[in-house]
Amino acid sequence: MRLAEPRTFPRILAQAINVATAPRPCAAYVSVPADLARMAAGDEKAAVPAWRPAFDLPRGHARHVLQALARARRPLIYLGSGAREALAGGRAEFHELVHALRAPVATSLRGKGLFPESDELSLGVLGMAGSERARAYAEAGIDTLVVIGSSLGEWATRGYDQSFTTASTYFHVDLDPSVFGQFLRGGEHIQADAATFLRALRSEMPTFTEAPLAVPVPQRQPTPPPVSRETPMSPVSVMLALNETLRGEDDLYIDIGNCTGWAAHHLVIDPPARIFYPCGLSSMGWSCGAVVGGKIGDPRRTAIALLGDGAFLMNGSEVRTTAKNGVGAVYVVLDDGYLGMVNHGEHAQGGGVVPLDDDYYFLGGADLARFAESLGADAHPAADPDGLREALRAARTGAAKRSRPQVVVARIDHRVIPPYGERFTSIAGDGS
Repeated sequence: MRLAEPRTFPRILAQAINVATAPRPCAAYVSVPADLARMAAGDEKAAVPAWRPAFDLPRGHARHVLQALARARRPLIYLGSGAREALAGGRAEFHELVHALRAPVATSLRGKGLFPESDELSLGVLGMAGSERARAYAEAGIDTLVVIGSSLGEWATRGYDQSFTTASTYFHVDLDPSVFGQFLRGGEHIQADAATFLRALRSEMPTFTEAPLAVPVPQRQPTPPPVSRETPMSPVSVMLALNETLRGEDDLYIDIGNCTGWAAHHLVIDPPARIFYPCGLSSMGWSCGAVVGGKIGDPRRTAIALLGDGAFLMNGSEVRTTAKNGVGAVYVVLDDGYLGMVNHGEHAQGGGVVPLDDDYYFLGGADLARFAESLGADAHPAADPDGLREALRAARTGAAKRSRPQVVVARIDHRVIPPYGERFTSIAGDGS
């Protein structure tokens, strides 16, 4: 939106706010020319009503969905980020619903953590770099699939994996009808926001008496703990250490790179902890600024950025903004000395012809701890799992008590392969 004259500013601002807070919220950009920015805003009354469509499910439709889930042997409820607001206010009711139906829950990458990942019915992420448990369940067959708040794009479907297409009964719930049928054909499309849909399901539960037929979900296999003095560390060790220290008040901002896959695959997120991914532009270094805005927006929560060394060298100067404004944000940097995602991608697609020690992707051995300190942060280098746990505790304390940015530099092994197998294969285009 572009401001053409000062008197219309209240109306243009109201329109922008409506766009940003609509049922499908998105960024709203208002362009204010420099000459108009110096003028007094008008007092025109904003008369733009907020758009709040009230789509109600047809009578009996909620019971129809419940019956399909209860009668399924291998049901799956799949949550996308469009369900975030609905579950923020109805998490306990959704938990009760899922357990009554014994229906396992998987999420997209951006929906990670909307349902507690430590729950016995949570499969974790069923998308790019998702959990082995979710992949195994999907590949064994899904007979009833209910998708809530996901467009089922490439990231959400592991590159449009065909295991999603096995469901004979399929419901897709979304406020935006343009997402229907883009990947999965057929099924029943329900144009409604997630809150309306889940509220309708819950209203039917008191009189719903069918016993669920779902087969038991296989138990989660724990990841073996790392060796205490492992050096350089595996990225998995970093994720396990983060799992040990995560709290309910934490907000994690995950950057783009190998860290995206490691976090999706190994972090266990239980609400009210939250995790955010940039699956749109997917720009490296976005977390450097996002973690600052997150902390300023809600100072009560602990804001943590997880990023690679390449992204930190690109946009780490945001740490100076953090320090200048007294913001206690935490940065956890995976330091392997390489542009890892591209390095591993070329290595995988070329069948190992491109070596992982290729100097082309080497970052030159930059001292990230000193870089962080020069920008006004407290730096906490860590070379092994025990040292990393201590560094994470110190960073959390320093951020809270000193209102100063904290940078944990975790030295990791650049040779460990990230969980991007299907992504690398898709790009290579060999179909294997």
